[in-house]
Amino acid sequence: MDDFSNLVEGGVLPPRLVLHSGADNKTLMTVDIPDKGYIPISERFEPVIDRYVTLNGEVRVRHKGYRYRCEIKLRYLNKETLRQIKCLYNRLTEDTRLIIQPHRDRPDISYQVDIEEPFLFEYIKGRMVGYYGTLKLTGVKVLTAIPTDYKVFHFCSISGEYSDYEITYFTSTTEENYNEGEISHFCPSDLEKHSLL
Repeated sequence: MDDFSNLVEGGVLPPRLVLHSGADNKTLMTVDIPDKGYIPISERFEPVIDRYVTLNGEVRVRHKGYRYRCEIKLRYLNKETLRQIKCLYNRLTEDTRLIIQPHRDRPDISYQVDIEEPFLFEYIKGRMVGYYGTLKLTGVKVLTAIPTDYKVFHFCSISGEYSDYEITYFTSTTEENYNEGEISHFCPSDLEKHSLL
């Protein structure tokens, strides 16, 4: 699928879990969460903040970024997919990396994650007809911004002595997640963010 203009941001299909080797980044295993019994993934980006008090009692806050977290709730899981997930979990070591693609129709959106909760799957209504459970995963890296499909540019507001040609615009054509180094500042003006829609 090449045209994502009619999809919700980030895709619509269930997640894909990919296990990579740490040394050569080789794909060791891939597990596609099945459509049957899948409840749409729950994602959140928790602020990572350093908060401290200065000698004069002032509270200072340093916003470091966001940590990705997700829950994959499965109300039905067959024996084969459960076996694959168990195998993937069992192969996790300090020399491997677990990557989640929240929607497998958007493989360009992915996060390195770690397991947050114990592995727990139970029989549906106590009967051996299938399993249900939740996978809780936590992002390993701190993101500098919440990723978005909307291309964003940063510029300094025109206040007083600045004209249009003095303002530098920066956009990223390859990354959705902006690096602070891509932003140009002219002082003493205010930094503004605008969405290109």
